[in-house]
Parts: sequence; C-alpha cells; structure tokens
Amino acid sequence: MNCPYCNCVLEKGFLRSGLPIQWSVRKRDTFAPSAKKGDITIAPLKMTGPCVAESSICGNCRVIITKY
Repeated sequence: MNCPYCNCVLEKGFLRSGLPIQWSVRKRDTFAPSAKKGDITIAPLKMTGPCVAESSICGNCRVIITKY
C-alpha cells in the first residue's frame, strides 16, 4: 500500500496501547475509555496485554493508517 499523501510505500506494523485505542471528534484530557456516541474503538482493552491494531506508517509524512 502507498501513502495517500506522498505515494511512498507504507511500512506495515502495529499501533499499541495500554488502554483502548479510540477515535473521537472531541479532544479529551483524560485517558479513561469513552463510550460517547460517535466514538470508535479501534482496539479494545485486553486484560492480558496491550491493545494492538494493525497499521501502516509513512515515515516521510508521519502518517499512520489503521483499519478498524
């Protein structure tokens, strides 16, 4: 897959977090998981280890692309 911004080849990898990886239209100052309408959980919290979401990264543009 190529970067949609610069067309360089993206490097495959994983986003990792100790808490759920979430997307929201609101900027939040806390790290507590959210269940607000419209928020999307990309990788749920796992009791046995970190959250992991397959991703691709462009080191040139500093962009991470993740399917959820």
